[in-house]
Amino acid sequence: AEQKIETESTVTAKVDAIFSLKVCDPACGTGAFLIAAMNYLGKELAKIRTGQSEPPDDDIKKARREVLQHCIYGVDKNPMAVELAKVSLWIDSAVENLPLNFLDHHIKCGDSLIGATPEMLKAGIPDEAFKRASDDTSEVVRIYKQQNRREHTQRTIDEGGADYTIRCAEAYERLANLMEQNVADVYQKKTLYDKIITSPEWKDQKFAADALCAVFFWKFTTGTPPPPTEAILRILKTNPQSGAVSKVTRDEILRLREQYRFFHWWLEFPDVFGRSNSGFDVILGNPPFLGGLKISGVYGDKYRNYLSCAYTPFKGTADLCGLFFRRAFEILRTNGEFGLIATNTIGQGDTRVSGLAHLVKRGCNITFAKKFVKWPGDPSVEVNLITVVKGIWQSKMVLDEIDVEYISSRLDNLLESEPKILVQNRNRAFIGYNVRGSGFILDQDEATTLIKKDPKNADCLIKYINGDILNTNPKQNTDKYVIYFRDWSLEKAKSYPDLINIVEERVKPARLRLRPTTSDYRKLRKYWWHFSRFALEMQNATESLSRIMVRSQVCDRHMIEFLPKGWIYSHKVIIFAYDDYYHFSLIQSTIHELWIRQFTSTLRTDVSYAPSDCFETFPFPQAHTPESILTLENVGIEYYQHRRQIMLNRGIGLTQTYTLLNDPNCIDSDIQELRDLHIEMDNAVLACYGWEDVELKHDFYQNERGQTRFTISPEARIELLNRLLELNLSIAEQEKQEENEANE
Repeated sequence: AEQKIETESTVTAKVDAIFSLKVCDPACGTGAFLIAAMNYLGKELAKIRTGQSEPPDDDIKKARREVLQHCIYGVDKNPMAVELAKVSLWIDSAVENLPLNFLDHHIKCGDSLIGATPEMLKAGIPDEAFKRASDDTSEVVRIYKQQNRREHTQRTIDEGGADYTIRCAEAYERLANLMEQNVADVYQKKTLYDKIITSPEWKDQKFAADALCAVFFWKFTTGTPPPPTEAILRILKTNPQSGAVSKVTRDEILRLREQYRFFHWWLEFPDVFGRSNSGFDVILGNPPFLGGLKISGVYGDKYRNYLSCAYTPFKGTADLCGLFFRRAFEILRTNGEFGLIATNTIGQGDTRVSGLAHLVKRGCNITFAKKFVKWPGDPSVEVNLITVVKGIWQSKMVLDEIDVEYISSRLDNLLESEPKILVQNRNRAFIGYNVRGSGFILDQDEATTLIKKDPKNADCLIKYINGDILNTNPKQNTDKYVIYFRDWSLEKAKSYPDLINIVEERVKPARLRLRPTTSDYRKLRKYWWHFSRFALEMQNATESLSRIMVRSQVCDRHMIEFLPKGWIYSHKVIIFAYDDYYHFSLIQSTIHELWIRQFTSTLRTDVSYAPSDCFETFPFPQAHTPESILTLENVGIEYYQHRRQIMLNRGIGLTQTYTLLNDPNCIDSDIQELRDLHIEMDNAVLACYGWEDVELKHDFYQNERGQTRFTISPEARIELLNRLLELNLSIAEQEKQEENEANE
């Protein structure tokens, strides 16, 4: 934006350049970011007009009002927030003896993520819109999906809304040029705007776009109106007044529009999208954060399905925040820039793949990133500050306050890369059981009493451990038990009356309070005596082992432990199907830890270990020798036994042990020996890879959050990450060749 202004030579041209800027917050809330943008541009405008670096307040206020009139746009799905945003903007731009600006055409209510584009209208209704939700009737879905598919094959014309956008932009230009010097001017502006949005052509365009979106949210049962299909949409685009849409279908489209607040950007802001090089110049804001696994629970399965279709690839645990990055890209003009506050997982895991990685592939450049910024008032919450340019960037890039040549979608300065999932790592790392109900969990005294009352109860009372117990108990034991009915029928579970009565009293009420909005919730309500997740694959993979390896799924430290295989491990525990010290050493090593921190996600300030990202892609040594394996096993035994002795002698758990390991002020001999063994273990791991040439230079270093850690040098970290990634891709290519040969 500044470059656009600076390239002009005259005052008039510079003023026009400011007025041509279009700035938007797609989740504006009460308008804080829009006010900041208005104030900044207002002061710049006043500087240009007065020629002063600090213009008089009256000039700044008048300039703010003009900037608000020409440049500021906002959208929010909360109608109350939209009205408050208008009030906030009015208060901050008020000028004595002048009326408040007309804002209805610039500050609007709608869901920024749900809306059609001219390209979507041309493409028609996709098959994915007819995806069955749990409360849909399968046969009804099948019939309409097949009908829609047949009608696609009969298409003879592709119509969208682009031409209308250009025509509507002309009307909006007249709207923008109207003066607002008195109440009559504002009323005239409102009258013209109302005329635009009530015109038959505008309403027809909007209804066609609404119809396309509505199909994704349609309830497909025998008792609901027929949904719009491809033939209906085609008529709506070419002959909207034909009466082809029945009243009940039309009413349902309008109802869904109001419920989900469809927002069609090109239609709502035709002055922005009807100009050459269409789109906003600047997008800014603080979009909402919502983990991918929670989206269906909050908004429903159909909302999630729409996002998955409209923002491919959008998958797994990807945070909703990443889709606001995608939307910002789509509504930004070429060479425009957006700056958003993001969840601290924006450069990690599924959120990265669905957001920043997609944008980088589309030619965007991340120009600024500051990671792990503490949220004011709540230091446990971290955010990332990101700016992205839609196009070429020839100036400096800044990563965590350091000038760099490149910023990847992972928010580091390594080259953009995607490790592959490796076949050889399948069925080796698992997430534990999701109990989904604290009422299943008993303390040791209650469990002992129940077993004494009826020894048969021992069949279903199993030791239970979660991540907190794992990390804090010095003896790596647990005094918790869980009632486990496996996948039994209710009738079989009732053969243990003491236990089923407890579950019925302590679990069932909470299960029945779940809203039946998703298939998972309906299943939890129906099978209230079952866990949410059984981890059956893990049971099969560990059946032949003498013990298992585990780590806490969410933890700032990387700590591996051996535990019995017969316990119930919560879904906050990661289970590795190994019982030997060779794999213990590999997975406990700094080499595996740096891979974790590079490719996984964080939860607040902790690392969240996802097997698909951390383990299934990790390239284990391929060129190890019997000697290197034996050496690593032996150092692993020594490391594990010494660590266990520290915990028992000091009466501390894993977390406190590794806190001492990472504390440069702790020079106790037992902790120093643990550090020496860690160095020995890391070097033995390198020998298994054949990478003895890498100098690890273990010492105390600060990480990205400014925390001190005993680890390898930054230079060694980068070198090893590059080598590991290269090895990953090499193994993946070899596995692909072997698969092709096997299929020949």
